[in-house]
Amino acid sequence: MDWQDKLIHLYVSICQQYHQKHLWFYTERMSPNDTPTFTDEEVLTIYLFGIMRQHTQIKAIYTYTKDHLCDWFPNLPSYAGYVRRLNRLAVVFAPLIEQIQKDSPKTEGFEHEATYLVDSMPIVMAQSARSGHACVAEALANKGRCASKQMGYYGTKLHIVAQYREKGLPKAAYIGLTGAAEHDLTALRPVLPTLRDGHLYGDKIYSDQTLKDTLSKEQNLIFD
Repeated sequence: MDWQDKLIHLYVSICQQYHQKHLWFYTERMSPNDTPTFTDEEVLTIYLFGIMRQHTQIKAIYTYTKDHLCDWFPNLPSYAGYVRRLNRLAVVFAPLIEQIQKDSPKTEGFEHEATYLVDSMPIVMAQSARSGHACVAEALANKGRCASKQMGYYGTKLHIVAQYREKGLPKAAYIGLTGAAEHDLTALRPVLPTLRDGHLYGDKIYSDQTLKDTLSKEQNLIFD
């Protein structure tokens, strides 16, 4: 699947989730401008596609869209306007991700002896110099630190547990969104009871020898 197909698939999926699952209810407008030319679905698509293209900052996502996707999003507003729209939709992300998880089968094409990889990535809403004063999307975002990038920031974390598939791309078994301050292992713990009979790989931030011993003994899951 090339990037154009991925973009179309993402947009269609978001439209389906937004309307069929009534996610629009979270941000319903009670004003004459209840159907803006630049739609909420486009706001979400641009942001999530930017994450898929490995951009972790809103400014980088916006710049990429403006430079390369202007034909796809001809009504793209100014950067400040886009950020305002994105902040307004912050409450949608948690139910959107939850619904995607529910609609995505977790076992299709998986081998009995599973191989998992867990990791997280920062979603930066304000960099270190401004992180102490940022207050957007307070229901989801907070101030934290990304050790791998050696930076403090205000925003959220995207957590993914992916499962290996032979002759195919790894498939996301779980996706979650937390505040930046949430420890990666704390975010992973609610998922661990569903993983068994295989190997789970993560970096040293997930290291807990007592937990590893318990998983190996009770769930036949080797956590390296």
